[in-house]
Amino acid sequence: MGMGTLWKLTFLCCITASVLGGHNPCCSYPCENNGICMTRGDNYYCDCTSLEFYGKHCEIPTFMKKIKLFLKPDPETIHNLLTGNKWLWDIVNSVQFLSNAVMKKVYTMRSDMVDSPPTYTSEHEYITVDANFNYSVYTRTLPPVPKECPTPMGVWGKKELPPAEEIVKTFFVRKEFIPEPMGTSALFPYFAQHFTHMFFKTDLKKGPQFQWGGHGVDVSHVYGKDRDSENNLRSFKDCP
Repeated sequence: MGMGTLWKLTFLCCITASVLGGHNPCCSYPCENNGICMTRGDNYYCDCTSLEFYGKHCEIPTFMKKIKLFLKPDPETIHNLLTGNKWLWDIVNSVQFLSNAVMKKVYTMRSDMVDSPPTYTSEHEYITVDANFNYSVYTRTLPPVPKECPTPMGVWGKKELPPAEEIVKTFFVRKEFIPEPMGTSALFPYFAQHFTHMFFKTDLKKGPQFQWGGHGVDVSHVYGKDRDSENNLRSFKDCP
């Protein structure tokens, strides 16, 4: 991070402090890279636990993170590698053990091409580190706003939000079809995750805020969440 960025960040914090007055200092969401803002009296600090970033605002990548970011190819390069070079994939598919190993890696590479937003638990009204690592909690993608903030969005924005119906009409009612480059929609995984977790994967024994399916979208509600469930769903008769 350059000195110019640091100066802007410092200036922003000063402005935020003057705007907030006696309000929660985390209302401005000062932490970067999924850092968790924690209050300390009238001040705050950013918890950078397990994020590969450090610094006052979790803005500085660790040495290993810098190497990873430097070596990581851009999404277009990965897409061209996975969809082109037919001669290479013919060789890979001709060797069974190699094909299996490569396909597992391909699935991972494909999923990593889409940046996953930080997740927050519906169990708490404040941001927690646990929300990023505990996959048993049903999550939401919008962070909870700390108490005693000047506006519903924290520091900026209107003091009264418009009705939900108006927001839906403005952002979700489509006037013109614009195809997504990858052939799908960014809303699809959110809807699929919400639908499968809300109706099929809720862990009723623990409570409505818990689910057993992890944070991915799969068909475990059809095939079973573990080997024992898979076997109970099948008769093992007339199998090819």
